[in-house]
Amino acid sequence: MTSLPLPALPFANEVWSDARQALGGAADVKQRLQTAIGQIAPVRNEIAHVREVSPERLQRAAVAGADALEMLRTRS
Repeated sequence: MTSLPLPALPFANEVWSDARQALGGAADVKQRLQTAIGQIAPVRNEIAHVREVSPERLQRAAVAGADALEMLRTRS
C-alpha cells in the first residue's frame, strides 16, 4: 500500500471493509467518519503548530471526536 495521510487511511480500498465493520457497518458510517475527520483534522493541525483555535471550532472538533468514538463503541 502507498503512504497515505492518517485521515485517509481508513478509506483506502485495502482497509475500508475492515474499518466499516469496526465502526458498526451502518450505511452512512463512511460519510459520518469523513465528516468527523473534516472537523477534527484542521483543529488538530492548528494545535500541533501552536496556532490559536476559536472555542467554537474546538467544540465542534470535540463533538466530532465524541461521534467517532461512539461509532467505535456501538460496533456490531
